[in-house]
Amino acid sequence: MNSIRRRYGWKQWSVYCTAVLVLLSCSDTSEEGINLELDAAQDSTNTADESSPSETIISGDVPTPDTKQEEDTVEEKEPCPGGFECPCNEPNECDSGYCVPSNDGDMCTKTCIDECPGGYVCKALVGSSDVTYLCMPKLDLLCAPCTEDKECGDLGGLCLKDSKGAGRCGRSCSEESSCPFGYACDSIVSDDGEDWGSQCVPESGQCPCSELLFGITRDCTNENEFGTCVGEEMCTADGWDNCNAAEPVAELCDGMDNNCDGVIDESFLKLGENCDSEEDEDFCANGVWSCSDDGSSVICGDDNPASEQCDGIDNNCNLTVDEGFPDHDDDGQANCVDDDDDNDGDPDATDCEPENAQVYNGAAEICDGTDQNCDGIADDGFPDSDNDGIADCMDPDSD
Repeated sequence: MNSIRRRYGWKQWSVYCTAVLVLLSCSDTSEEGINLELDAAQDSTNTADESSPSETIISGDVPTPDTKQEEDTVEEKEPCPGGFECPCNEPNECDSGYCVPSNDGDMCTKTCIDECPGGYVCKALVGSSDVTYLCMPKLDLLCAPCTEDKECGDLGGLCLKDSKGAGRCGRSCSEESSCPFGYACDSIVSDDGEDWGSQCVPESGQCPCSELLFGITRDCTNENEFGTCVGEEMCTADGWDNCNAAEPVAELCDGMDNNCDGVIDESFLKLGENCDSEEDEDFCANGVWSCSDDGSSVICGDDNPASEQCDGIDNNCNLTVDEGFPDHDDDGQANCVDDDDDNDGDPDATDCEPENAQVYNGAAEICDGTDQNCDGIADDGFPDSDNDGIADCMDPDSD
């Protein structure tokens, strides 16, 4: 037998906690009583004799023909409906007034004192005005969802925890042959090392779908050459059904994990980086790589072309500043940002002719009709014989 921890490594399922009978045996094996929901019409003093066992008909008590017959005592099955072990839906369908759960559905039971037929235990009924004992079926709840050991029936089942804390009932066992097909008899050890005996557990690590698990979900997978996607499936009358795991496909550029590897759009390395479109007539990476409409590639989303401005900045990202704009002195600075366009040493703000390198404050005056020194007087200092304000060099009639 294998040795495992109490927290048994079964696959995680959603747990639906189910109501179970709280049982008390009149023998030494149980200390809790039965909680049964009695029929409203049933009086607490039931007409059935609750203080003694039901009458049992033995074949030896019945007149026999002269021919020789076996004299072994055989307990005969009580007639249905209403008799012991007959199917029922309500307590008033039973001669005893008690309809209880069994492994094969609800059945009529009978009262007892300290003994019951094989497969049954005599347990006290809690909540009755008189002390009443009933023959209760030993429920086999192998693989039923659970939260406590007492929810696992009368066959010594423990509530075994999976890795995420969900519980499934085991069943006490002593050897492989005592477990159903598909189950193994494994020794159970608590987290602190205490030996808790052996339990039947599914060899596959997953409980088979049965009525005990109807409505319960578990993990399922959809696997192909692209990857493995995980989803959930439900236990129904058709078995584990309706797995909702997505089908893995080749990774697309769409913001989704198409191949279920836990990474999104990993095949598209440029995604989200800056880019420059060849169609916007600039060289600036002021766009961003984004997914194409069909998800097969990335495209540069640069739809904001930048044109060059005269501002001392390379607006169109061609590594040249203010190209195409006037640069009067050819000093590499466009006039719009050059504070001395004619490069004569006199800033444009004080230069009376900022684009004429021969005219500036402090320049030597030349008799040519021009104000070279920017004092507001042309040809000042040169002879003006007729005092007409025009220097003789420029006056056609100097007398």
